[in-house]
Amino acid sequence: MEDPSARAIALVDFHLGFAFRRQATFVDAKSLPGYVQGISFEQDGVKQLRMIVDGDVATGSYVLNSDSQLARLLTSLDPGQSEELGMVTYKLLERLPPYVACLRMAGNLRHVQNDGSDIFAMFTLPEDPAQIGPFLQQKFGPDQTQERLIPVADMPLYLQGHALDRNDPIKAALHAWSDSTITKRWLVNEGMEQPAEIVLDAYSIAYLALTNVVEPLLAAGITFVLPEETKEMVRRWVENVTHRDFLSMGFGKTVS
Repeated sequence: MEDPSARAIALVDFHLGFAFRRQATFVDAKSLPGYVQGISFEQDGVKQLRMIVDGDVATGSYVLNSDSQLARLLTSLDPGQSEELGMVTYKLLERLPPYVACLRMAGNLRHVQNDGSDIFAMFTLPEDPAQIGPFLQQKFGPDQTQERLIPVADMPLYLQGHALDRNDPIKAALHAWSDSTITKRWLVNEGMEQPAEIVLDAYSIAYLALTNVVEPLLAAGITFVLPEETKEMVRRWVENVTHRDFLSMGFGKTVS
């Protein structure tokens, strides 16, 4: 809070970096020493976001002293309530934990201070849940990844998958196999006619999962070999998709 404008980028990068990698658990404490709470309110219809602080912990245009008339008024209101102070009408929108308020301020500042060199941007979701899908489809496009890919008939599937997602081979394999617009070459038809073992990788695992031919192969006496590296890859993928923070959204030609 000493210099929000100068520290906005650093705070947003810090939070998003740890949050996306799930390297830390953020605990939204209701208050911190000297920092009472964040407060979102309207001042004659103009939205404001401030941090209520004790004493001289921090000063500036982003804080309210807890002893001030305005801070006392806002803390006495319930969300949605309005009251006049002097000739101004104040309406309380919401109370925020200090860290959440700081992060929201940082995001707003980074957005408005962007000189064009920062790829960061913010947008506001529609209040109507039914409009969220179409809104996100408009923002992200029906399939931006496919727009970047030029179908190449002779390109191995794993290279097309790598172009889709180089950091998640299982996700890339599932996408590549299930997407009808991605060209698939014929499976290799050479080697032993009746092999006793199949060594699994991301693409063979995805293929077996999507075609549901595991049971017939097991019944035929085929043994599946799962290399340690592939096992670790699958473990990370399962851990990711079963995590409580996991979200996934895809769009076809229509949104329902």
